[in-house]
Amino acid sequence: MLINDIWFSLKDGRKALLRSPKEEDIEGVLEYLTVSAGETEFILRYPEECSKYTPEGERALFERFNSSENEAMRGRPSKRHQTKGWNTVK
Repeated sequence: MLINDIWFSLKDGRKALLRSPKEEDIEGVLEYLTVSAGETEFILRYPEECSKYTPEGERALFERFNSSENEAMRGRPSKRHQTKGWNTVK
C-alpha cells in the first residue's frame, strides 16, 4: 500500500516519518533484523540465522507491500536513521 509521507511529533518531541518502504531502506531493515535478534532470546531467530535475509528478498517484500491493497509496513523511530526498524502490519 503506497502512502504519502506523513511527519508527526512523538510525545518525547522527536519527529517521526510514516511512509511506504523504499529501496534505500533495505540495508537498515537487514541491520535491524540482526540487531533485534541479538537483543533477546524471546524472538523467533538468532543473529546467525539472519543471513537468510537478502537485499533481493527485502526488495521483493517491499514490492509486495507497496502493491497490496491491504498490507503495509510500520516503523519505529531510530536515533541514527528515521527508516530503520520496519515491522509488518496487516
